[in-house]
Amino acid sequence: MALTGGIGYLLPMLMEIPTIIKNVSLVIMLIGMIGIVATGGRTSESIAGKAVGGLYSLYGISGYVGDFVSYSRLMALGLSGGFIGGAINMIAGMLFESGIFGILGGVIVFIGGQFFNIFLSALGAYVHAIRLIFVEFFGKFYEGGGKPFNLFRSEAKYINLK
Repeated sequence: MALTGGIGYLLPMLMEIPTIIKNVSLVIMLIGMIGIVATGGRTSESIAGKAVGGLYSLYGISGYVGDFVSYSRLMALGLSGGFIGGAINMIAGMLFESGIFGILGGVIVFIGGQFFNIFLSALGAYVHAIRLIFVEFFGKFYEGGGKPFNLFRSEAKYINLK
């Protein structure tokens, strides 16, 4: 309710909608926020702990906005690859209309440009997969523990090598 109401409340900044929708969205957003604060810290024993836990839960909904922005960035990367490919196709098409040297140049531009576009897409997929693993997932799901790493070699008793 808090996020949906917030979106409805901010929507008039982007488009023309009736003010009643903005007012109803504000009420829905406030009811959702009050509900989060009231129930977010229910596991704490003290009243102050419940209030602080509820406020922290309200702060926690900002993670949904971060997830939305993260997926929007991935969508923008996909769109940029499509637009780069379309631009390369247009350039090669213009070169094809210029005779035999244009056809040769168009083939070179097409193959080189599309190879570069595929390279950029693969690099983006690699970088964002690594970012998701190390930044997003490790912070949420990884728990430390286990045994410390020991080198697989024997200790030198009588000599020290440098």
